[in-house]
Order: sequence, then C-alpha cells, then structure tokens
Amino acid sequence: RRSFSIRCEAGREGSETLTITKHDHSPFTIHHSRTKQTMPFTYIHRWAMLFASVLSLLVLSGETVFPARMNAEEGQTRRLSQQEANELAVEAYIYFYPLVTMDVTRRQSTNIESGKMLGRGPMNTFTQMRTFPPADFRVGVRPNFDTVYSTGWLDLTAEPMIVSVPDTDGRYYLLPMLDMWTDVFACPGKRTTGTKAGHFAVVPPGWKGSLPNGVERIDAPTAYVWIIGRTQTNGPKDYGAVHKLQDGYKITPLSNWDRQQPPRTVTIDPAVDMKTPPLEQVNGMSAAKYFPYAAELMKANPPHVTDQPIVARMKRLGIEVGKTFNFEHADPIIKRALAAAPATGLKAMKAKSLTLARSIHGWQMNTDTMGVYGTYYLKRAIIAMIGLGATLPEDAFYPMPLVAGQGAADESTARLVAGADGGVAEEAALGDAVPAVVVRRSGMAARRRVGSDHERVIEGAETRTPR
Repeated sequence: RRSFSIRCEAGREGSETLTITKHDHSPFTIHHSRTKQTMPFTYIHRWAMLFASVLSLLVLSGETVFPARMNAEEGQTRRLSQQEANELAVEAYIYFYPLVTMDVTRRQSTNIESGKMLGRGPMNTFTQMRTFPPADFRVGVRPNFDTVYSTGWLDLTAEPMIVSVPDTDGRYYLLPMLDMWTDVFACPGKRTTGTKAGHFAVVPPGWKGSLPNGVERIDAPTAYVWIIGRTQTNGPKDYGAVHKLQDGYKITPLSNWDRQQPPRTVTIDPAVDMKTPPLEQVNGMSAAKYFPYAAELMKANPPHVTDQPIVARMKRLGIEVGKTFNFEHADPIIKRALAAAPATGLKAMKAKSLTLARSIHGWQMNTDTMGVYGTYYLKRAIIAMIGLGATLPEDAFYPMPLVAGQGAADESTARLVAGADGGVAEEAALGDAVPAVVVRRSGMAARRRVGSDHERVIEGAETRTPR
C-alpha cells in the first residue's frame, strides 16, 4: 500500500505552502499555510500551484487517484470471506463436474486396444457394440437397450477428423456429438441430415483450412468430442443388417483422406484406473486433485461463450482459463472452501435430482434443457451424474419414475406419446432398483427390462411399473 505527500511552496520574502496527502483507503487531505509575504498571491498563482500538485500526485499514484478504478482494483484483490469462498467453491465444483466426468470416461474408454472390452477402443475409431448392451454395462452411465451403439472419441488436437456414414436406406440412426462439457453441438442422423451417405469434418476451435469436396464442416467447441451413435435394431434377428451399416461408420484424419487407413494403435497409460467406474472415480476425487485437473482440461476445452459470468467469478478462487491451478498455494480460506466443495456439491446435486423436471402421472419427464444446457449448470452436472451422454429432446426423452421407500417405485401409469413423424426412437433407462423403460418414437413396440434376467415387449406406449 502506498502513501503520498506533496508540498509546493512559492513566494519571495514569504511563502505560501500547499500540502496534499493521500493514504490508501482514505480521502485526500489538503493543508494550506502562509507566512509573511511582500507580494500577494493571485488566484492564478494558487490554481497553478494546486494543478501542479495534483498532476504530480497523478504521476506518482497512477490509477489509485480515480475512485472508480480504485474500487475495481480492490474488488479483485480483496480477500474473500469464508462464506463467499464456500459459495464460489461449490459453484465451481458443479460447473466442472461434467468436464471432469467426461475426461475420466474418455481416458478409461480409450486406454485399450480395439476388441479387448465392450464399448472401448482407441481414439479416432468407432467401437461397435454388435448386440444390445448387457444390463450391467456402464461405460455410459445409463445406456439404452433397443438400439445398438457405435461410439467413438475424437482427438482434434492435431487436425480435423472426418466422420463418414453409409446410406441407411431409411433406417433410423443418429450420431450425437458431445463436447467435453456434455453439450450436443451436432447430431447427424435421420431427423437432421437424412439417411443418405455423408461425410462430416469435425474441426477444432479456431481451425482454418480447406476441406475436400463433398465434406460438410462441423465446428466443435472443444478439442475432444464423444460420438454416441445409435442404430435402430428390430430385435436380435436384425443384427446382420445392422452390422453392415455399423461397418460403414468411419473416422478418418483429414490428412489421410482418400488414402488407405492404417490400423489404429494405442499407447497404454498404466496410470489410468481401468477398473473403477468413472462415476465412482469422480465422486471420490479430492479437491486437491479435482480443481487442478479441471483447470488443466480448460486449456484444450475452453468454456462456452455464455460462461463468462462464472468464469469471472472463479478468478476470485484463483482458477483461470488457460492457467495451471496450484491447490497447495491457494489462500487458506480458499483451500478450506475447495476442500469442502465436493461433499456439498454432490449433496446439492442429489437433492435437486428428485425435482429436476416436471412430474406427469408419477413420471419425471426430462424434456426441457436436455442435451444443450445453457447456464443451467446444476442440471448439466446432475445429468452427467445420472445419465452421461444424454442427447437432444428432439431425439430422445428420459422418463424416470418417482421412487419411494427403499428403491421401490410407486405404482403409476404414464402414457408416452409417439412423435407424429414416426421418426425418432430413444431410451429411458432407470436405476438398478426399478425397471428400465425404453420407448421408441418410431411406432415400434416399447420394451421394458425387468431386472437383468428377462424382458418382455409391451405393445403401445402405456407402461405400468410393478411394485
């Protein structure tokens, strides 16, 4: 902190003195004194002396002379109270939750050779699931059970990737593309691009270059992208036809376009936990690991443009876009707040999940703010926790029964209305303690899984959950 004292004197046999003093957090003080003088000072003399004094103060003190600028500076450097730090830390935890969950999922899913494990394989390749997923499949938090999956992680840090799809001859499919914040930013498929063959170049932020003829550009908000493709499958007897379509889904680096594709290889990272489910890893992560991890991820996966307010608020915690965050060097107040944030944030997420969407006849209908979440960070985090990979409501809806007691669902009836265009089909997967209802919007039968042992097909879209 700085103090300034400036003294100006003038006169002949006498003198007139003007002293201006400024201390931080205090107003200016001005002291004027006069001794015997033979020539009276005019007002011009006095104003000139005052001007010279203030000008000197400006030079020495810089911006602190301006109250508005001074207040802005103090607002940035002022130490947070514990309560303020606690609130900001929980906001930051919830904001980062999808980003951290996505990256833990990505690292575990791609740290393996092709064909070694269901739903996993190297970056920049499609991993094909040839049958309906088993009931215990948890690469995605809640997969569906009546389309087959074609999933792939794109690494755009070096160059764009071209995603190719075959002509599906009218068969329903979709390839939702999620950025690392879990927003769906593109969704090629029957509803959007049709069922003819196509090529889509997914390019990283800020990329400039030309693309081959016939290739459509898609701008990705982040350097890593998750594609969770689904293809309509009319039961196990339909697998053969579906497998031919799956083989037509390709991911090609731009530099290899029109060239023979070499086999994908992967360098196994032994530091990656390949056994603990991603959700358990994230929920058990300490603040000392979580927040520095999130800060590093922001370097390649920048926040959305609409995130400026929370990005600005997180600066007060010392977390800034593009910069490494050192937890151990944080202010003690901030360290205490960040250390407590995971437990508080998870508690808030779990509490809100019960009232996350409107309830209709005992079913919670998540059809609003799904797939693209805007600044509804709490819902985005909750969906990452209970349904990572959720897509747009135009392509899917996710009804969940309201559960009472020890995991037993209340008996209720919900009419699930099919789309008028007969176009889309998607999933509604529920918790392990209750049945999972999968409803197509393509006029097909709805399927309900009861436990993990058996399933039965229910004609129409009206379902009743058993006790």
